[in-house]
Amino acid sequence: MLKKELVKSEEYVIIAKICDKCGRVVENVYEDMIEWQEFISIYISGGYGSIFGDGSILTCDFCQQCAKELFGGYLHEYGED
Repeated sequence: MLKKELVKSEEYVIIAKICDKCGRVVENVYEDMIEWQEFISIYISGGYGSIFGDGSILTCDFCQQCAKELFGGYLHEYGED
């Protein structure tokens, strides 16, 4: 048998996505689902000898327009050589 107890806890939820390049804000997934889904988030954890610093945590978020502008020339469709 498992004895259960209801415990209230605080949790973080994403209420907006903000582009680190242009500042575009998307506040509600239901109002602009395409933009919400197409935001790109990058998370880097610096390892031993990393130029970013050992153990450093770096993040950035880009709307799809800025991601295309920044990375478009380097992106490849999956399956292409």
